[in-house]
Amino acid sequence: MFEASEVYTLKSGCFPTDFEVDVKKNGGVAYHGQLMFFGPDASIEVNGRTIRAFMNGMQTENSHFAALINNYKRSILKEAAKLRKSRSDTVVFTGVWYHVDFNERPRFEPYVIHVVSATGDVTSSRYALEMFDSDSPGEGFYEYPLFKTLTVDETLGELRYHAEALTKLDDRSPQSSGFKALQGVIWYPAGDETQCAPIVVIRATGSKAYLAELSGRPSVPPGSPEAFVRVAKACFQAALADAAAQGAVTEGLQFSYDHLRYLSEQGFLGAGDADGRWTLAQLASTSLGVHQHKIVERGPPTMPITLMEMANSTDVDGFWMQVRGSDGVPLEPLYSRFADMHRVGQHRDPDALLHPIEDVSDAAHNCRYSTGWLPVGQGGLAMRYMALGDVPKLSW
Repeated sequence: MFEASEVYTLKSGCFPTDFEVDVKKNGGVAYHGQLMFFGPDASIEVNGRTIRAFMNGMQTENSHFAALINNYKRSILKEAAKLRKSRSDTVVFTGVWYHVDFNERPRFEPYVIHVVSATGDVTSSRYALEMFDSDSPGEGFYEYPLFKTLTVDETLGELRYHAEALTKLDDRSPQSSGFKALQGVIWYPAGDETQCAPIVVIRATGSKAYLAELSGRPSVPPGSPEAFVRVAKACFQAALADAAAQGAVTEGLQFSYDHLRYLSEQGFLGAGDADGRWTLAQLASTSLGVHQHKIVERGPPTMPITLMEMANSTDVDGFWMQVRGSDGVPLEPLYSRFADMHRVGQHRDPDALLHPIEDVSDAAHNCRYSTGWLPVGQGGLAMRYMALGDVPKLSW
């Protein structure tokens, strides 16, 4: 169900020509789902005792990936040897390179095992080994009863719906890089279905409206407050596109932003997320921002400034947060890119102002501005926010 050239990325296999005949005879098809972490497609190819790393389908010299393979080389070779049916077989472990938190080590998350014969035949199965210390085969794995679907389109629609629902289970804030932890679900044919149904990869949208659309229910009833907010959002998006085309802030964009703020003040908070979070998130990926409720061009910060103001009106990527123990010794600072929660001030001490750091020796990671130490509780702990310093990078 896979071609030999397709095994280096996560993709769906092809449905066999007799799939619909088989499911009609069986009254449906059985699939189990595995939550899929966010990250670029990655794979480890084992041919004899030669190991190669791939990222996004291309061989990579990524130093972090190479170090991981070197650390687990014995385990990788051992498991690949067990999987071969012939000495000439090539084994490919395919998954994602997971690194969405600057403060965590990157890791390889395999999801599919491909065994490729010398003639190009491919046998594919779910990865459920413990080849790496981080492996936990049962985590994020969901067994489903028989899907009573009778066609390829019905089956894909059902898998898409449940992938959206499962991915919505992870409603946590983005990681320090700004990325969410999950990106979708990989569906494995279960039981007797492994020979007549393919592995299916669903990358979810994360949209509640799309989930409702898939379920066959109207996500926004006509004439409802939600519909009213949807129109206002559409107007804002159109005005934002027009402003981007003109390369300047327009009256239309300011008006549509003011209208969304008005809806929030009138109690539409639960009827379409008009509390500013959505609007600020739309602006976050553009050269425009908000300062004191006015649309502005992003630029260098004017001090003093709060983290919320910095997130919404400047071109700064993120900030550092550092904790100082009751013994007066500061811990290693942690970096975070600005996310929606920072844009709406949902963090500790949102009104704290950042000022220039006067003592250069006190500037962790070359940061030039800090809130100063802020007390945390009664135990002598303190913390501070810092900005305009070094910016860490992910391993991909």
